[in-house]
Amino acid sequence: MKLQRLFILVAVVLLPLGATRAASEAPETLIAKALREVRAFDFKNGYRLYSRALAKTGKGSELWQTAIFGKAVCALQISPPTRKLNEEASQLFRRLLAAAPKSRYATRAQMNLARIAEMIDYGGDKPDVEEARKLYQKVIDTYPDKPIAGEATLRLAATYIRTYKKKQVLKGIDILKKWLAGHADDFLATTMWQYAAEAYLRPLNDYVNSLECYAKAEALGLAEKGREGRLFWRIARMAHRLMDRYKQSGKTNRAAIYRDKAIAYYTKIIKVAPRSGKAYESQIYLKALGAPVPKIRLSERLAAIRKQPASVPAGKKVSK
Repeated sequence: MKLQRLFILVAVVLLPLGATRAASEAPETLIAKALREVRAFDFKNGYRLYSRALAKTGKGSELWQTAIFGKAVCALQISPPTRKLNEEASQLFRRLLAAAPKSRYATRAQMNLARIAEMIDYGGDKPDVEEARKLYQKVIDTYPDKPIAGEATLRLAATYIRTYKKKQVLKGIDILKKWLAGHADDFLATTMWQYAAEAYLRPLNDYVNSLECYAKAEALGLAEKGREGRLFWRIARMAHRLMDRYKQSGKTNRAAIYRDKAIAYYTKIIKVAPRSGKAYESQIYLKALGAPVPKIRLSERLAAIRKQPASVPAGKKVSK
């Protein structure tokens, strides 16, 4: 009788433990745990947890979509990267797209396939730029009204611009301009105009078009907040060189246009970005151009610090 009671007691104690374990192995719980690991940049644990969750979900379900996408992303992020993990990630993304083409993860899965094709992910990996271009274009064609289409356009253009070959660079710039003509309010519009400006500058040395693109980027708000001084200096120097070029060729009206632009940006550096490292040089160029030279006014905080007496090491007295 006592033995029977003991078995009943043990069963009663173990029953909730078994239920707790079952709950901890529920796919929803595993996915939540995996997400916490990913947020902590522990992709190996995230990968294992998403794998367990995937095995417990029905193909095509919302949980299955989350688990397979999460597992694929973790496979790409595990360090060191390997060919096996890279290929597995590709397979997982393709399985997701085949089973759930309208999944909320479909756009990013498609983009990730393009990135895998384009990038060197592990030692010995050979990028397939042509495949990447096809996949980027597929993203643009499949999701034309989604923000990811703009990102795909930027990345597609970059595959041409990064070759540094004139025809290819011009093609990349053309891709950006055509997209912007119909998507002026794209969230990446500033970045696109700025990228086009930099491509015109290097390797094409086309200052005129570069300045035009920079002007459009600035009108939308420059992408590099806090680093305007570097860009203003680049714009000022290009304008100054164009002024000299047109002056030498006798095109005084054009020279005057770029003189005014150079003066405007030298002045901006002094007033907007006095701590950029180029304010003093801007003063020198303004003086040479016969333009008003603003004073360099640093922030009140910095000025206050400079007025403070030098600190005295502990234990030492200040001599009177």
